[in-house]
Amino acid sequence: MPVAARGPWLNEQCAQDSDTHSQVLALLAAHEQQGDFLQAPMLDFRGQSFGAYKATDEIGRGGMSVVYKGERSDGDFQKHVAIKVVLVQSHASIQFGETQILAALEHHNIARLMDAGSTPLGFRYLLMEYVEGQPCTAFASALNEKQKLRLFLQMCAGVQYAHRSLVVHRDLKPDNILVTPDGTVKLLDFGIAKLLTPDATDAQTKGVQAYTPDYASPEQILGQPVTTATDIYSLGVLLCELLSSRRPRSLTGLTNEEIVTRAKTEEITQLPLSGDLAIIARKALRRDPAERYESAGALARDVERYLDGMPIEAREPSWSYRASKFISRNKIAVFAATLAVAGLAIATGVAIWQARLAATRFEQVRTLARSVMFDLHDAVKPLPGSLPARKIIVDRSLVYLEALANDTNAADDVQLDVARGFLRLSDIQGKDYGGASLGQSGEAVTMAARAVEVANRVATRSPKNIAARQLLVDALDYNTTAHNIRGETDKALALAQTNLQIATNLPPALENKDRLATTYKQLAAVYEEKRDFPNAIPKYLQALQLRQELYNTTPDDLPRLQRLAEANQWLGSSYGRQKDYPNAGIYAKEALRLDELRYQKDPRGARPNIASDAVLYSLSERRAGRIDQSVALLRRALAVRQEIAAEDPSSVIATLRVASSKERLADALREAKQYPEAIHLGEESLKLTRQIHEKDLNNVAVNREMVYAHLDLALAYTAVNNKPRACAIVADLVRFDQPSVKGIHPATDKEIAKARALCK
Repeated sequence: MPVAARGPWLNEQCAQDSDTHSQVLALLAAHEQQGDFLQAPMLDFRGQSFGAYKATDEIGRGGMSVVYKGERSDGDFQKHVAIKVVLVQSHASIQFGETQILAALEHHNIARLMDAGSTPLGFRYLLMEYVEGQPCTAFASALNEKQKLRLFLQMCAGVQYAHRSLVVHRDLKPDNILVTPDGTVKLLDFGIAKLLTPDATDAQTKGVQAYTPDYASPEQILGQPVTTATDIYSLGVLLCELLSSRRPRSLTGLTNEEIVTRAKTEEITQLPLSGDLAIIARKALRRDPAERYESAGALARDVERYLDGMPIEAREPSWSYRASKFISRNKIAVFAATLAVAGLAIATGVAIWQARLAATRFEQVRTLARSVMFDLHDAVKPLPGSLPARKIIVDRSLVYLEALANDTNAADDVQLDVARGFLRLSDIQGKDYGGASLGQSGEAVTMAARAVEVANRVATRSPKNIAARQLLVDALDYNTTAHNIRGETDKALALAQTNLQIATNLPPALENKDRLATTYKQLAAVYEEKRDFPNAIPKYLQALQLRQELYNTTPDDLPRLQRLAEANQWLGSSYGRQKDYPNAGIYAKEALRLDELRYQKDPRGARPNIASDAVLYSLSERRAGRIDQSVALLRRALAVRQEIAAEDPSSVIATLRVASSKERLADALREAKQYPEAIHLGEESLKLTRQIHEKDLNNVAVNREMVYAHLDLALAYTAVNNKPRACAIVADLVRFDQPSVKGIHPATDKEIAKARALCK
């Protein structure tokens, strides 16, 4: 009220109550003397100590908190921090466990929480990494669309990392997302809302309003459980604001009742974006959390697909849409492929017979064939669904190269091109359990053997030809792997031992050191297949040591980073197979860390390795009793593998990996007593694995997956007392308990015996 009107009004209201009249007058006088309660000097913390730091300059203030720049008060070293003081007194102390979890979030896109505590007056404070930067929307104002999306991907990377640690931000907005001058995104206040509310349950934050309405999800506004999907919604708002400078909705100026009403009913359909970007944002902004992206990583992958000109997952697939995307991102490649194939057919038909007469024409044909088999093949390889086309390219090119190789004028390097072509076919047909392949292990063995034959012939007649000896090592490596995956371990062992001798005698170049590491790995893999772990582990360790030495020479080399991660993964997997889960976890965690580094620069290439790392790491987490972490890792691996398989439906191995991931996740969910989902995933896994097994009966990996898919599904049905279905599955499984079935080791026999016992 105006000051002049207060006295008369108070006299009227308190005519019969002199005590109240006096107290109100005293309160008004005190109010005039001390000024605004939340403003300086009453709550000025400059110069005060917070742990080892002293508050200096005030750098931000709001209704709930004030932030200071802090410096070390003991003078041991120069370091600045941000000190956040919460201007709400509470008798509850900050939870130590929550602080430890948040302090452990070490990611280059997250500003670290370093410490927390309470002042003598009862105000909570937080010590955080000091970030010199500006809000993301301000930084992005001068950027183009692609640059803004790259900035957004950094936000998603930080959010995804925290979500894997089961930490939700709850208040993502531009003021909490700073960008440094070099363009690095830093997320502030991660998980602070939970930390500042010690009475909060895992599902819901109570007390302090832990969101900003324009960025908050409907479930936050309605006081419903907060999950990782809450942050996905906020990311959808930020995506719109970054790209268009407008939010998809505005709740400013509305009453709380109006805000709640909109949260109950509103489904955002009109967005300040268009095309695929609007579809991506709309999925992130769905009112039902279950209909949003399942993770920040999934949201980021769709943005990456948009940037790469790929079809996005949020959009309903159609032939015309995918075809238009393929052509738009590969205009040059499509045109070049058309010309190359036509030119190859025409030029080769004319040139083969002329090669005997004209060396120049011979070289032209050879160059064209090599270009198609190597350059065109490698250009097509990253494209989704390209596996059948790749096989055709290599097949046709080999026909022409073999014709040239049979000519009397053919040099050694022409023969070696032929051997390399056979290796390409072996890889495409399925010489191992990695990459995209047709799942034809028998044909893969044949192609690898032909490569060995050609390379060995050239190396024998030209002992000083280093390229021939190197290619012979590569070919023997392929042949070893192809026999090993078919359970032909005696043949594989002889090949691996021979190859190690040849690789050891190659000149001491870095590329040959890498070959030597691979031969150690392949020999270890054969020993492992024979269950000879005392011989396998030392060989894996030798491979890891060589890969580490190579990486140390060039730490920015992505292929060497990939190989180092793989070496850790091999060793972890071997420890896992012999049930040494602590050691398996150590190497799996390191492999995942290295592949995460690679993902920052090569997200598409790193995906398969990250999925494998996550599956392996999940096993050690499960054995350590951390079933929730294990399930989270397996869900991530399944999502990645489903994405890869969807891009190339012809890849049998990609489909097998999806089936394997579903089975592992189903079994973990069974242990977590989430039986309906466990059974659903188990049935899907068994169906997929059966289809693959029918195509390749002698594939060791497939046979093992058949055993696990049957057994774990039978255990799930047993857990819900559906014994008839469990026993029907066990009866089908028993046919694998035969000596003729490749890949069934004593350990697998025990699993089959366990299944038999269910139905006695």
